[in-house]
Amino acid sequence: MLSDDELAALIEVGVESRSIEFKGPGSTSSSEFVAVVARACIALANQRDGGHLVIGVVDNDPGGAAGGLSEAQLAEWLTYDTVVARVNTYADPPLQLRLAERRLPNGFPVVVVEVAEFSEIPILSAKEFSGKIVRGQLYTRSMAKPESSAQNSQNRTA
Repeated sequence: MLSDDELAALIEVGVESRSIEFKGPGSTSSSEFVAVVARACIALANQRDGGHLVIGVVDNDPGGAAGGLSEAQLAEWLTYDTVVARVNTYADPPLQLRLAERRLPNGFPVVVVEVAEFSEIPILSAKEFSGKIVRGQLYTRSMAKPESSAQNSQNRTA
């Protein structure tokens, strides 16, 4: 699990990597936001060693004032049973997740979701949300560009 210092270093660099993804603030009650989070988690699970998703960091301005979670959002994302149930409605087989509260350098709270690499078979999306995630798709993180994609090649960028 990422420490506050490791998170601060990532924020200072300011860009996502193959094993780190940022998602801005959002609620577990937003089906659209949960679908976006699930897609990212599936893609992280389908690579060696999994990865980390940081909820509450705006990817185009990671150190900016728009980052961080409200107290209500923080409480939602730290409720393990709710998060696992909501995210895993999109994953087949289910994802293995760990959750932790961390603080951005500006003091605002975020939640780090540690996503384990799939154990036996790759994770497919089990449910669709229009424009966000497609049922039956295998999502990965490209080596060429750090994003969750539904492509057949690890190196494809378009």
